[in-house]
Amino acid sequence: MQVVIEVVDRKARPEVPPLDQLPGGELCLHGQYVELMEDCWAQDPLARPSFEAVIGRLRWAHSP
Repeated sequence: MQVVIEVVDRKARPEVPPLDQLPGGELCLHGQYVELMEDCWAQDPLARPSFEAVIGRLRWAHSP
C-alpha cells in the first residue's frame, strides 16, 4: 500500500541507474529506453503512449 501512496500522492517513479551500472554491457540505445520508460510513467494516463506506440518504438530501436 505504501508504494501506491508514493506513486499516486507523491508522483514517485523508479530511478533509472546510470548506463555503467546496468547489466548486459553498454546499450547504445540506453537514452531511448529511458525516454520510453519515463513516457510510460507519465502521471497523466492520457499522456502515456499506447501499447501500439510502445511496440512501434521498440521495433524502431531494434531495426537495422
